[in-house]
Amino acid sequence: MPSSMVHLLVAHSLKDAFNISDIGKFYLGCVAPDSVNLDGKASKEVRYKAHLRDTDYQKWINNVAVYKEENSELLSVCYDYFCGYLVHILTDIAWDLTAQPLLFKKMSDKGIADNELNTKKWNELSFYDSVSAKTDVWKNEIRPILKDAKADCSLTVSADDADRCRDLIVSENFVASDNKSFGLVTDDMVTEAAKKVLELSKKIKLL
Repeated sequence: MPSSMVHLLVAHSLKDAFNISDIGKFYLGCVAPDSVNLDGKASKEVRYKAHLRDTDYQKWINNVAVYKEENSELLSVCYDYFCGYLVHILTDIAWDLTAQPLLFKKMSDKGIADNELNTKKWNELSFYDSVSAKTDVWKNEIRPILKDAKADCSLTVSADDADRCRDLIVSENFVASDNKSFGLVTDDMVTEAAKKVLELSKKIKLL
């Protein structure tokens, strides 16, 4: 799974593909599932429920498709936010299938032990986030729009928690550099993940 910044950059690149009307709500949906960790890392059961997750990726994709169909009326009522929520989960899947294997290979080549990859990947993501937070895309095109967004429905996470998550992400001190990073996460990884999200979105008939 990637960081909030990666989720938002993927969302930014895909907003036109999904015919989004309220971009802020779309961005908020794209970070909402991770709000379960606002008060500390949630239990596996809570995290999996929030992300419709399964350890089998095909079953995970199917879970998303089923949830979308079972909540089709809600999707039509709060499309922008709900679409963002679904894109978040598809981005988690896409990242795991495209970018993360490459990231882990780079980390291994730097001498990081296999049993430390999943933990130390956050050093790499944190550094990427800190670099991305200095860009005009974040400062002028994502953050100001996300700042004013409000969740308009509760899904597997509450609208209130989603709004709390928004407040944390747009805070001035949210993104901090990590000097233990090798700088291994790249824009190309984000681009490839976004392409995979489009593919998965067509598979579940979100597009």
